[in-house]
Amino acid sequence: MARPTTKVDLENASYEKYQLLMQTLDAIPEEAKTAPFTFDISKQKESALEKR
Repeated sequence: MARPTTKVDLENASYEKYQLLMQTLDAIPEEAKTAPFTFDISKQKESALEKR
């Protein structure tokens, strides 16, 4: 898909991409959507910069 060059093309492209995003999100199982998500940094690996 080429980049939009007019306002109407941009609006149409953004609408299509939004619909694609919504379809993708709807495809995620309900268990995955409601699963707890923690940001526990103590379990993350060290980055290459932190090892220096």
